[in-house]
Amino acid sequence: MKKKLIYKLLVMGTLVGCGAKKDQTDPQILRGNSGLETRNVNELADKILFECRDKNCPTSYGLILNGKNRRAENFHCSGFFVAKNIIATSSNCVRDSYVKDSNLCGQNFAVKDIFNNSAVCKKVLFKSEGTSSRYKVDFALVELDRELDVEPVKINVGGFKSRESYSFWKATKSYKNDVFTLKKNKYCRVTKRNIRYPHTSQGSGKTSAFKNCPVKIGHTGAGMVNSNGETVGLIWGGEKRSYDYDRYMNGKAGRSLMYASPLSCVINSLPTYFPGHKISEKNKKECEKKKSTRSLRQYFSSLTRVFYSKKKALTNKVFTIKHKKDSVKSFYNVEHEKCVADTSINVRVCEFFPSLNSYYELRDGNLEYCYSSKRVTTGIQATLWGEFSLDVFVDGKFFTQFELPACN
Repeated sequence: MKKKLIYKLLVMGTLVGCGAKKDQTDPQILRGNSGLETRNVNELADKILFECRDKNCPTSYGLILNGKNRRAENFHCSGFFVAKNIIATSSNCVRDSYVKDSNLCGQNFAVKDIFNNSAVCKKVLFKSEGTSSRYKVDFALVELDRELDVEPVKINVGGFKSRESYSFWKATKSYKNDVFTLKKNKYCRVTKRNIRYPHTSQGSGKTSAFKNCPVKIGHTGAGMVNSNGETVGLIWGGEKRSYDYDRYMNGKAGRSLMYASPLSCVINSLPTYFPGHKISEKNKKECEKKKSTRSLRQYFSSLTRVFYSKKKALTNKVFTIKHKKDSVKSFYNVEHEKCVADTSINVRVCEFFPSLNSYYELRDGNLEYCYSSKRVTTGIQATLWGEFSLDVFVDGKFFTQFELPACN
C-alpha cells in the first residue's frame, strides 16, 4: 500500500512538472531558423545580417521584417527609402490579420539598411486597401523611429515605357540562416498592351505587368528602377503558377508575370509626402480612372469569339466545355462529311489548346492544329424530316447536337 502511494505521488509530480514546463513557454518569443530567440522583431533585426556583395549597391533600399508570425525572419519584404526615416513598400508587407493597425508599429515592424543599422516603425503614414476589386495603387509608407544612414531614392513620375528595360533591388534570404543580401534583378519589360493574364488591362494606368522578372518571397515592395537609376514604380505582386497559367502559356518556362504600380499614381494618391513632384494631367487621368477586374468568364468569352470568328475556318461545329466554374475551359471541333448518306459517317473530334505568345497576347494563328480527344464521343441518327442529327457526348453525357443534311 505504501509503495503504491509513493508511486502515485511520483506520477503526479511528473505531470505537474510537465505542466509547469509548458506554462514557462513565452508565447511572445520569436524564433529564427538557427535558434535565435527574441521578444520582438527589433531584437531579431539586430541579430540578423543584411549585406550587399555588390560594390555598387545603393543605400536607398532596405530589408523589412514583420512580426506576422513567430518565425518573423521567414516573412520579409523589400522596400525603398523616400526619406531617411520613411520607407515605401507594398501594403501586404504591413498587413497582419493577427495584429490591429494601431499595433503594427513597435515590436511588430523593423527595417534594416545595408550598413546593418536597424529602426522600428514609429507610425504607419499610409496603407492602401490593395488591388482586390479594382486596380488600386498598392503601397504603404512607414515612418521609422529614427533616421538611417541612407540616401533617399531619386523619383521619376513619367510612368513605365514599353520599350525600356527596368531592374529592381530585392532583399533575398541567403542559404545561410539569418543572413540576407541585397541583389539586383535586371531586364524587366512591360508586356505589350499591358496584358495581365488571366485579366487584361489596356494602357499604363495603375498597374503594369512585366515579363522576365518572376516575383519570389521577399521581392514584394521593391522599387522598379530605370536605366538612369531613378525609381519609377513599386512591385506589389506577381502571377501565381497554376494549371490554367501553364496551360495557356503552352509550356513556356520562365514567362511568369510581375505586377508593379507607377510612382506617379502613388504620389497622386498621397502628394503630401512627395513634395516637389508634379504629375502630368495625362498621368493623373490614368491613375484616377476606375478599372474593374475582368473575370475569367469574360476572358473565356473573348477566347470563344476567336474560335467562332468568321475570319477563321472554324466558323461552326466548335463548342466549349467549362470545368471548375470557368477556371478551365476546353475548345473542341467536330469534323465530319458535308452530308450524310447513312449512319456510318466518319466523325473526328479534336481539342484545341489556345495559348499566349511572348507578348502575352492570345496566339490565334495556329487554330488549325487539333489533337484527337477520347473524352468526346458522337452518335448519329435519322430525323423524321429526312435529315440527320449528330449528338455529342462528353464523358458519356449528352452535351450538344448538330443538324446535318442528307446526301441527295
